[in-house]
Amino acid sequence: MTSKGVPLHVFTEIEAELPRLREFALCLAPNATAAEDLVQEAAARALAGYDRRPAEVPVSHWLMSLVHNLHLGREPERAASGAGPLREERELRQRDHRLMRRALTRARMMLPRRSQTAPLGARLASLPG
Repeated sequence: MTSKGVPLHVFTEIEAELPRLREFALCLAPNATAAEDLVQEAAARALAGYDRRPAEVPVSHWLMSLVHNLHLGREPERAASGAGPLREERELRQRDHRLMRRALTRARMMLPRRSQTAPLGARLASLPG
């Protein structure tokens, strides 16, 4: 037991999941700072409520659900405050799609003529905009 009464194995289990939690949070959050905030808050809640975790639920799933629920709880706050860059995020995604389309088109043009219609063309067709 540690000084706060949390068994050491709980710290170890949570620490082992941090890289995956960060990756997941980066998919949800608008930026790396917000993602790190999600992970830190989820880890703090996990330590505070480790005894309430259902035994049949793997630690990794439980931690992912904590991150996800924290993110969902913050979305209305972001939208209501007007600070939430929802429109900016959409514009960034569209720009990324345009850049990806351009890069794939360039790569396709470098291929031999008979190869230009293969799967790369299908990938290009699936990109929006």
